[in-house]
Amino acid sequence: MTEKIFLKDYSILHWERPVKEGVDSMLWMYNGSTKLVEQIGFDLLNETIGQFKIFSSATKYLADIVHLGEDYLSMGEPISGEEKREILFVGGLTIYIEGQIPGTDIQGYDFEKHEKIWIAKSPEEKYCSSNGLRDLILENSSNPKERIEAILLGYQTQEDNKKNAQDRRDYDSWKRGRMQGQDEGPIF
Repeated sequence: MTEKIFLKDYSILHWERPVKEGVDSMLWMYNGSTKLVEQIGFDLLNETIGQFKIFSSATKYLADIVHLGEDYLSMGEPISGEEKREILFVGGLTIYIEGQIPGTDIQGYDFEKHEKIWIAKSPEEKYCSSNGLRDLILENSSNPKERIEAILLGYQTQEDNKKNAQDRRDYDSWKRGRMQGQDEGPIF
């Protein structure tokens, strides 16, 4: 089975936190932070890898990041966790697959996936260079086709996990309503 590669890291908060400058935290705020230091580049990628055609772009920022941990909500305490200076990639990735277009006899590229890139890496030279995005996505892999498949699997896994969590919340809400007798009569 192909490994999963994730290019969206949900442990990184957006830098627009709803707290004023100088406030460490507020009651029930996320216990993490992202502070941009400077923009260090904008990368583009346009490559064909096997049957995949990939387009990607991302802005790179040098950022001080405290990743969310197990205690991701704060009760008013100062933010805990280790602050790390990392390169934050913010962008998107679009993947097409070459083959027969579904429902037709035409050969060509069919749209497969468009997703966000939101991930931080250590500030190594390879990520700071103009090929930083390429190194992030392909990582000098000996089998770049397999790497693209692993990225697709990573995005699908995150999508499935998000849907499953929403389904559980919906079911729990329905169950609570039924237990309170709110779901006994007709809807209309």
